[in-house]
Amino acid sequence: GTPKLRAAIAADYRRQHGLEVEPDAVVITTGSSGGFLLTFLACFDVGDRVALASPGYPCYRNILSALGCEVVEIPCGPQTRFQPTAAMLAELDPPVQGVIVASPANPTGTVIAPEELAAIASWCEASGARLVSDEVYHGLVYEGAPPTSCAWQTSRNAVVVNSFSKYYAMTGWRLGWLLVPVELRRAVECLTGNFTICPPVLSQLAAVAAFTPEATAEADGHLHHYAKNRALLLDGLRGIGI
Repeated sequence: GTPKLRAAIAADYRRQHGLEVEPDAVVITTGSSGGFLLTFLACFDVGDRVALASPGYPCYRNILSALGCEVVEIPCGPQTRFQPTAAMLAELDPPVQGVIVASPANPTGTVIAPEELAAIASWCEASGARLVSDEVYHGLVYEGAPPTSCAWQTSRNAVVVNSFSKYYAMTGWRLGWLLVPVELRRAVECLTGNFTICPPVLSQLAAVAAFTPEATAEADGHLHHYAKNRALLLDGLRGIGI
């Protein structure tokens, strides 16, 4: 990624989460989809067991299966807001080599409470499992939901995945990013060089502007529009007895 964009992302973590992130930890990817492929290749070997919530984003399972990993689905219901917990992970036998969480989640839209994400990150670190935290929907949280948190607030052993496609509404620009632990950076760099060389530079130049106050105000305005649409849909569903 370009130094200017990596620095802008690092500075945004300081503003949003009070996190000190060095620009060298930021890897720019061709969307979050490219980020997941790089992450799974760098983190896991053939036969590794990787746990994730069910229901969940199908691409996790598809990519992991294609790479020869064993997908361990954890059935999650309304009792845990369709999210896994550290207690659930501790019950897995045999143990897993990786854990994937998404907060806010696709397709359920639920958020893992900060204390639970911290517990999951701590469990992964203590157990030697690599945590992959999908934080693509950060910034798109409605009133009343728990606040979003970043896995790096607890563990720098986690890989954080994010994207310009959702909050920033830059889907077609095909840009995402990773926060990568030190020991994985060389592997991710080599994989990137062989797969894509680099994400589109023009997209990266445009993405720097996403962190200006004017762009943030516009993105927050999108959220207000989404909230109105959501309220309209909920009223309609109640009207037909759902």
